[in-house]
Amino acid sequence: MASDSAGDLIVAVQGGASIDFGDGVPGPKNSLHLVKFDPDGALLWRRTYTAPHLAGRGVAVGPTDEVVLTGEFNQAVDFGGGVEPPLASYNVFVLELDADGQFAWLRQNEGVTGGAKPFVTGVYIDAAGAVHLAGWYWGSIGFGGPLFTGQGEYDGWIAALSPAGDHLTSSAHGSGPTHWQFASDIATNSARVTAVAGNFVGPMSFDGELLATVDNQAYDAWVTRQAPDGAFERVRGFGGLGSQYGDVVDIGEDGSVWLGGVYRDPFPAGDDVLTPAEGWSAYLLRLCP
Repeated sequence: MASDSAGDLIVAVQGGASIDFGDGVPGPKNSLHLVKFDPDGALLWRRTYTAPHLAGRGVAVGPTDEVVLTGEFNQAVDFGGGVEPPLASYNVFVLELDADGQFAWLRQNEGVTGGAKPFVTGVYIDAAGAVHLAGWYWGSIGFGGPLFTGQGEYDGWIAALSPAGDHLTSSAHGSGPTHWQFASDIATNSARVTAVAGNFVGPMSFDGELLATVDNQAYDAWVTRQAPDGAFERVRGFGGLGSQYGDVVDIGEDGSVWLGGVYRDPFPAGDDVLTPAEGWSAYLLRLCP
């Protein structure tokens, strides 16, 4: 879910059964719904998209209250601009609607799937209306710029699109034939500086800067900070024995980065070693500018 400048709430809903959101017209089952409510909970508009295996992943609101919905699909869908088939067997989609819920544009990734489908897991719109995205892929992927070929199994990807949906920046990050690298969340500040977080096993490369997991049989967390042109300003990995996940990220106006996630074993997080309670525990780190 996300909220706009008027305090309206925009919710993306995956429905296995018919749902009535307040207009008395239940949408079809097995559909993806994008719904807008006013601050008192009254329905303003609803958009429903129906197709097998259609998955919604994230929703964000921009500076003019435009709405971006992301997900994946593998069969033709009418998102409001006409029936759109996927370019490959499974594709990431990025859909923008205006504040009134009218179709603006749709983009999907280029490339082909490898051993599994691509995912989009983070979406954020900056103060200039650019759309920032992150996820992971197996095979090849591109968003109107370079076409990246995976280095083995799942690799992470980061991209930014203009307010019109055109390519601005993109990058892919992985290494090795049997290692997995994921991007899980993304955020920007008003200066369009971007923070991204995720998880990785084995080495992970960021423009020549290499992170390596402490335990090559388990996940470590990673977090980056990027300039508006996509250049990496900071790259950090956090881990120890066992798995530590980087799940959510935010960035302050001063460039400080917040990283949150979970861990199950003692976790060297900067100058502290966090000791979990029984089972999984949550953590929150603030990294200085």
